[in-house]
Amino acid sequence: MDHFDIIADVNGWRTDLDKLKHLKAALDGRAAYQIKDLDESDPAKAFSAQRAKLLSHFGSPNEASSARQQFCHRTQSEGEAIGEYADALLKLSKAGWPGQQRDTDLQSKFVQGLRLPELKKYLRLQFADLGFEETVKKARFYMEVKDSSKPKKASVRFASTEHDPAVNAIT
Repeated sequence: MDHFDIIADVNGWRTDLDKLKHLKAALDGRAAYQIKDLDESDPAKAFSAQRAKLLSHFGSPNEASSARQQFCHRTQSEGEAIGEYADALLKLSKAGWPGQQRDTDLQSKFVQGLRLPELKKYLRLQFADLGFEETVKKARFYMEVKDSSKPKKASVRFASTEHDPAVNAIT
């Protein structure tokens, strides 16, 4: 289903009705049989039910549980960019709680798992009321400002290590 989500995003299938139609058209065999009696009167419910039915039948039984556990223990790795960390949390959240919007939990976990204590403090004090996406934007901005304000090391170049005896000679 992750692959389908990517394809839907790339193709611009935004509504549940579009996603439902395209997913039904792509299925055959056992997968198509699993969803043949689906009530399509409410596209949002139908797509969610179709997705759940396919995941329960073909997905790993521990997939959601494993993703929830990984989400709870996920922290920003050394050298990992803010965006990479945010994307990893979002992916784990979607896999752990399919079909649920967990913005507050995402925002809280994002801040909690950041490597820099001063960034955590800044986000908690200044932007605690923001959602996940806005908090990620503020964290990126903070890192950009922090990185651009680092003092540049002066470079000193020596032309030669040889000492010219004519220099400083008194005649």
